[in-house]
Amino acid sequence: MFILAAAGLLLLVALIQSLGSDFSASQLTSSALLAAGIALVGLLMLIPTGLSGLRLMGKPLRQWPRPPLVVQIGLPLVFLPALWALGAAVASSSAVAQVAWLLLPPLHVLTVGLPVWLLLRLSRNGLPGGTLQQEWGVFSSGLVIAPVLILVLELLVLAGIAALAGIYLATQPGLALQLDRLIGQIRYGTPTEDEVLELLWPYLVKPGVAFAGLVYIAVLVPLIEEVLKPIGVWLLAGRELTPTQGFTAGALSGAGYALVENLGASANLESWAALVLARAGTAVLHIYTAALMGWALAAAWQERRYVRLAVAYLLAVSLHGLWNGLSVFGGVLTLPAAERYLPPEVVERGLPALAAVVVIGLTAVVLLLGSNLRLQRAQRQATPPLAPPLAVSEPPAAETHVEQP
Repeated sequence: MFILAAAGLLLLVALIQSLGSDFSASQLTSSALLAAGIALVGLLMLIPTGLSGLRLMGKPLRQWPRPPLVVQIGLPLVFLPALWALGAAVASSSAVAQVAWLLLPPLHVLTVGLPVWLLLRLSRNGLPGGTLQQEWGVFSSGLVIAPVLILVLELLVLAGIAALAGIYLATQPGLALQLDRLIGQIRYGTPTEDEVLELLWPYLVKPGVAFAGLVYIAVLVPLIEEVLKPIGVWLLAGRELTPTQGFTAGALSGAGYALVENLGASANLESWAALVLARAGTAVLHIYTAALMGWALAAAWQERRYVRLAVAYLLAVSLHGLWNGLSVFGGVLTLPAAERYLPPEVVERGLPALAAVVVIGLTAVVLLLGSNLRLQRAQRQATPPLAPPLAVSEPPAAETHVEQP
């Protein structure tokens, strides 16, 4: 209820601000997209809340009927391109700019949510799961608990970096004065996002600043997220999960985190179409790495495979770090300002970096599907074959006993 109230309050504030002359239609639409994403999270949280209520009241919880796999995967694949194209048309059309805040949010939640659903369904295909309440509990943990914990830790790390930067600036009074003037220009000049980036470029391209930003994005963030994304698996630590169950639980928790992150990161009208496509790759990365960590955590708890856990964590962090680093590197180098502040040989590496990001996303898809097939095969081999039915024979005829006189 708190999440739903926050979504409504955000939209209400945006509508009130839109009555002023300094709040554009694109800003209203971006706020509506963010409010729609928050509202979807609140609506999804009603399901595990209801299941928990039924459990507390002693009501039986039945598994929901599921349509065939072809239907679950085929229908979203058919409609997803059309939904994205329609959303891209709404986002880029000036004819519907005034009502885009009404038209785009439903398309936003569908085009962001359906890829997460498809990847989650494929990752868990043919593998045993938990009860209905347990599965929704794991998913909602990744949806709400993991983002909050990750955000707090990442902000603490940023605060530490800011403190170190403050100590350095104390030894550089000239640079501190320049930054103070820059902050004043941004605060009182009300520049646009592009103008802010233009002002910051001379400082962002400094080797020390660029290196610190890359370390934070490509190293520190993956180290934090890959521990906390499978939060639903950590909460089941005492349930004697098998590695296969850990894999499915990790995929559920990672899907929840991927959904909430993608809903927020793509809530921008000006670059909506490109962001939605890019975030689909982020979804497969989050689901696979969380499933991998869930599998390794269960193996460590049940089979004492701690080396496997360390290797899985290193692989998850490496994939995530490469994705983050190459995405930021390639994205920055494709900006117009890069050509004015960086050498041409550096700018030319932007497109290859983005191509490498695509390769990493496709590799994560192959690894996710391959892991699922391998676990299915192991599951079939571990399941003992059914005993042949016993032959049914007629009962022996009762012997007649004649008593002798």
